[in-house]
Amino acid sequence: MKTPTPQGGKPRKTGWPLLPSLALTALLVALVLAPSRFHAQVVAQQPAPAALPTLDVVRDFGAKGDGRSDDTGAFLRLAREVNRRDGGVQIVIPPATYRVGGQVPNGRNADGLVYRFDGLDVLALKGCRRPVQITAAGAVLRLPDGLRFGSFDGAGRRFDPPALPFYDSAQSGITGYLVSAVGCADVSISGLELDGNNTRYILGGAWGDKDRQCRSYGLFFSGCDRVQLDGVSAHHFGLDGIYIKTPGLHAGDPQRPHILRDCRFEWNARQGLSWSGGIGLQAQRCSFAHTGYAVNVASGAELSNSPGAGVDIEAERSVCRDGQFVDCDFFHTKGPSLYVETGDNADASFSNCRFWNFQNYALVPNAPRLRFTDCRIYGAATSAFSSRARPSDATRFERCTFEDKAHPTLGAPFVDAYGSLLGFDNLQGGLLFQDCTFIAHNVKGPFLRNPLGGQTNGFQINGGTMRLEHWNGPGESVATLQGGRISNFRINGAFTKTPPAGLHVWTNNQTIAGSGLEVQGSGLRWRAPDGEQGQIR
Repeated sequence: MKTPTPQGGKPRKTGWPLLPSLALTALLVALVLAPSRFHAQVVAQQPAPAALPTLDVVRDFGAKGDGRSDDTGAFLRLAREVNRRDGGVQIVIPPATYRVGGQVPNGRNADGLVYRFDGLDVLALKGCRRPVQITAAGAVLRLPDGLRFGSFDGAGRRFDPPALPFYDSAQSGITGYLVSAVGCADVSISGLELDGNNTRYILGGAWGDKDRQCRSYGLFFSGCDRVQLDGVSAHHFGLDGIYIKTPGLHAGDPQRPHILRDCRFEWNARQGLSWSGGIGLQAQRCSFAHTGYAVNVASGAELSNSPGAGVDIEAERSVCRDGQFVDCDFFHTKGPSLYVETGDNADASFSNCRFWNFQNYALVPNAPRLRFTDCRIYGAATSAFSSRARPSDATRFERCTFEDKAHPTLGAPFVDAYGSLLGFDNLQGGLLFQDCTFIAHNVKGPFLRNPLGGQTNGFQINGGTMRLEHWNGPGESVATLQGGRISNFRINGAFTKTPPAGLHVWTNNQTIAGSGLEVQGSGLRWRAPDGEQGQIR
C-alpha cells in the first residue's frame, strides 16, 4: 500500500479524549497504561428467533471472563461448534473482559505457512451458510501482553532485514485475527469491544514492503454475503481495526451489504478500516481515528504502518463500489484521513462527515464518482479525480466547508506545499464545488489549476463564498483559480491585519457565468495586483 508523502510541514465528540502526538507522549503513555476506556456502546441484546439456538461462551464452553484467565480455548471450542453446525446459532458473550489469543512458536498457520510466532485466530467462522448472531452487550476481548510483532530471528530476538521488501514468514511475528468470517452468508455482531493491546507488543524489525505489515486485525471479513455490526469497537491492533474484502467482484455485480453502525475503529497502527473489495458498504455514525498514534510502551515510540489512514479504499483483485458514509468522523491519523487512490474504486458518497488531519492530508479522493455532501474538511486535500472525456465522473462537493480550523489541543491542521486550503492541480474537467464555503485563517485560499487552459473547464464553482484572512507579503496571490468556470460566487478579503498593496486572486482562462463573481474587501483584487474589484462578469 502506498501513501502520499507530505510536501510540507469537528469531529463528533468521542468517548475518550483527543490527544496530540509526540509532543505529549508522556500523556499518551499514561492513557494506555490506565484501565480501558474503550468499551463499545452497549447494545441491547435482541431475542433470537425461536428456531435459532443459543451458544453461551461462559455457560457452554467454560470461559471465565475475569480478565486474567486464558479464555482462548473456550472461544476456539465455540468457533468449532458454530462451524460444525454451519451457523444457524446465536452466540452470547456475557459482559466481562476475556483474555484471549496468543502465539505458537514456529507454528503452521491455516494459510499453510510457518511463522516464527504464529498468532491464534480466536473466533474464526468459516463457510457458515446459515445466520450467525453474536451479541455481547459490552463484552471485551483483549489480547495478552507481550505478543511479538514484526521480524524476529530463530532465538526470538529482533531481526532487522538488510533490505525491503522482506516476506519470510518463518521470521515473522503475527497476532492473527481476533474475530473473522470467511465465506459466510449472514453475520451480525453487536456490543462487542476488541482490544489488540498494541501498546504492549514486543516489536521486531520491519516485515513486508515497509514498516511491519504483519497480520494483526480486530475484525476480518472475506467473501461474505452480508455483515452487520452495531456498537462494535476495534482498537489498538498492529494493522487494522477492521478489514473487509470480497475477491473477484466486477462492476455491476449484485450488492453484498456490509453495514457498520455506531462503530469505532481507533488507535490502530495501519487503518481504522481497510476496504479492498466489495459492493454495498455502509457506515453510519462511525469513528475512524488516531491511526498510527498509539504509543508502544517498551519502545516509547508511536506504532504506525503505512498508509496510516482512517479509511483506505483500495480494491485488490476486485472492485470497491457503492460505499456510503453518513455522519462519520475521520480524525487525527498519521496518514490521510481518507485515502482513495489505488485500484478499481468508484461510486462512494460521504454525507455530513468530518475530516480533520494534523500531519497529513484530510482527503485524497482520487477515484471516479466520489461525492461529498454537507461535509467539513479541516486540513489540506489533494488528488481529486477529474476527467476531460467524462467530466461527470469527477469528484463533487456540495455544501461542504473547507477550513484550516485549529483544534484546541492538537493545534493547526496540516498544510501542504501549496500552502493552501486545498491543492488540486492538473484538473482535466468536471470537478464541482456547489454552494461550498472556503475559510482561510492562516493559509492561502484554494489552489485549483487546469493546465489545458481554455480547452476545457477544469473545475466549476457554483455559488458559495470564500473568506481570506491571511497574507504573507505585498503583491501576493492569496488564492489560485485557473482554467475553470465560476458563477454566483463571492470572495471576501477579510484580512486580520492591514493588507499591503497588490493582494489578488490569481487566475487566467477563467469563465465567469450566471450572476457573476463578486470580489470585495480592502486591498483584494481579481486576476492581478492592479486588477478588478467588486462585481465581475
